[in-house]
Amino acid sequence: MSRNARPHPFLFLFTYQLRVVVLLALTLLAGIAQGASAKKDAKPLDDYEQRIADQALWKELRQNPGYVLLIPAAEAHGDQRPASPDTAKCYQRFNLTDHGATVARHFYNSLRRHDIRKALTYSSQWCPALETATRLGLGYVHEMALLNDLPADSETARKLQIMQLKSWANDLQYNHKNLLVLVAHTSIMAALSGNTPEPQHMQVMKYNTRDKLIYVGSVPLD
Repeated sequence: MSRNARPHPFLFLFTYQLRVVVLLALTLLAGIAQGASAKKDAKPLDDYEQRIADQALWKELRQNPGYVLLIPAAEAHGDQRPASPDTAKCYQRFNLTDHGATVARHFYNSLRRHDIRKALTYSSQWCPALETATRLGLGYVHEMALLNDLPADSETARKLQIMQLKSWANDLQYNHKNLLVLVAHTSIMAALSGNTPEPQHMQVMKYNTRDKLIYVGSVPLD
């Protein structure tokens, strides 16, 4: 080709389009890197922002189906996990300490403050959990062996219990669509949600579009 010859129009158009594609790709990569950096450097919410986020989560719980609220059993006198559950005896005495009863009352007040007055309520067969669940005032409390503390001597048994618990919760939620409240040990809450429970917080989970139970966050007593 001579020095003064012009490139073919098709070759010129192809070269131009290639440059545009490369430029867009570089811009996209820069945006992704910037977003990742911003997420990494994101500051935790301040008190006001956290309160707004908590209120929004309470509203979701109150107005939309498919949510599960995990509540820890309040403090009790000694270790009252029954070797052979006889839950009738749980209602023959107070099991919670004074501090535990105060925390349970705070749970009750928080639920009422956010207009949550009725829910499908299930509790482990541990007496403190049953008393905590009863003190919530959300209706009849169903006992559930799957919510009992995880076995300490078998990883396989622990995984199987959590798998069965998720399957049971999926079936229950599919049939009822109500708010589901589970009162259990913190070990159950951590295994089910994948997050260690914060003191005096309720964990929130929900079903996503694929009907998978996922962790959403936690709400404090207020």
